[in-house]
Amino acid sequence: MAGGISSIGEKNLSTLLLRFLQCNRSDIIYANDEVEFIKDKYLKTRVKNLSKAQPANAVVYLNKMVGDKTELNHIIELLKENNIILTIDNSVEASGYCLSELDKDIKVNFYGPCFSFCYRKVPDEFKVLAIIHVYNEEDVIEQTTMYLLSQGIDVYLIDNWSTDGTYEIIKKLVNNFPQRVFGRRYPENERKDYYDWYNQLMLSENISKKLNYNWYIHYDADEYRVAPWKGVTLKEAIYYIDSLGYNLIENTVIDFKVTKRDDSSIFMKDTWFDFGHRKAHFEQTKTWKKCENIDLKQSGGHLAKIDDPKVFPLKILNRHYPLRSYEHANKKIFNDRKPRYMVENKTRGWHGHYNNILNGNDIIVPQQGLIKWTEKTFDELYIQLFTGCGIEVETENLRDSIYKLQEKIDKGCLVSIYGAGKIGKLIYDELSSEYTIEHWVDKNYKRIQPMFGRCIESPSEIINSESRVIIAIEDESIAKSVEENLINMGVDYRRMLWEKW
Repeated sequence: MAGGISSIGEKNLSTLLLRFLQCNRSDIIYANDEVEFIKDKYLKTRVKNLSKAQPANAVVYLNKMVGDKTELNHIIELLKENNIILTIDNSVEASGYCLSELDKDIKVNFYGPCFSFCYRKVPDEFKVLAIIHVYNEEDVIEQTTMYLLSQGIDVYLIDNWSTDGTYEIIKKLVNNFPQRVFGRRYPENERKDYYDWYNQLMLSENISKKLNYNWYIHYDADEYRVAPWKGVTLKEAIYYIDSLGYNLIENTVIDFKVTKRDDSSIFMKDTWFDFGHRKAHFEQTKTWKKCENIDLKQSGGHLAKIDDPKVFPLKILNRHYPLRSYEHANKKIFNDRKPRYMVENKTRGWHGHYNNILNGNDIIVPQQGLIKWTEKTFDELYIQLFTGCGIEVETENLRDSIYKLQEKIDKGCLVSIYGAGKIGKLIYDELSSEYTIEHWVDKNYKRIQPMFGRCIESPSEIINSESRVIIAIEDESIAKSVEENLINMGVDYRRMLWEKW
């Protein structure tokens, strides 16, 4: 398929089940058939026979060999209200999603309240606010604001001292919609010469704590977001998700590309796009329920970190138009952004996404290899768009470091991992098929959602363990600090391993 989308295959099916486990906060899979494509040693022990299934918080995997249609439908009706059900069957009369593998189609069907939107009248007192930081967005800011208002979302616009007409448009919008649109400049009294994104995100955190809204969205001026059910507004979708007990919503990001040297804007148009393929593109949680403890700034705005996160299984689609025309791209990259990004790029490693664009020729992306958005795209690519599964992911080259680790760990040895960030996820993914991961811990475990069917635990869990402890932290100074803390807690230093990533 086009645009780097991979076929269903065993890996993608496993990824889909793992996502549902993660979001359902469960580590049990009820199955009617062998689930040989699951390689994780721990997860293999959590697969139970379908005959033992109960209406509980679990994930149900039904292969097409379950029996006749009547029996299958009976199982679905019995379990779907309290579980997430995934079936693979071409004969079931249900609205499924086809994934292609070579020359055959496999129909994947989802059941359960998460997948069947049930309209519920949204109370007047239920309110959602989108917080948008803008700089020189005069060509799109009014269109974006009006779209959000039409979706039932109020808007808070923060101008970072734009040099075009953005701030004047904001003042007009505030005047026209005084109860729903708010605006200000930041910093309040004078402009900074560099882009201070860290403190802008801190401002968003403070706004979300002080204002009286039920949910908040960290939103960009150059995107528009789409609910995972057709004809459902963002406000209706968020209210429904809230009613099911979730407090965090992820995004799938698709970037629409400039494919010709043309000054006409592609913003909000059905043109050529590609999925993001870097790991960071699959870790975007920017919609959260109001809470006292919210952290946006540490992740550069990609992750809203809250206590006890409950992530909804389906994602909101972010149709992203960072470059809207050849003319806009030149101005944005070479005048508005690169000069102002330098400080935080050096101090925090942020804002490197335009580093590979060196001149105007790099702006144009050939249509070959991209995907054209059509009226069929929503349905044909539903799983990729709204679960994030089935997309090729670029992986960092850490193979040598992981090999060095494995050489130090005896076969059959129990392993524990300290760190649930980028490195920890990669290590778990690589080692879980060969070693039993006894514990996976992180000091911020209360703010980390379950991953790979595992709940992240407190570091205290490894004190009395005999497992080898891999410190999955990239920064050597932080890794040494973790090692010292573990030693002070009573963990034998000879059990600990760290490699330079």
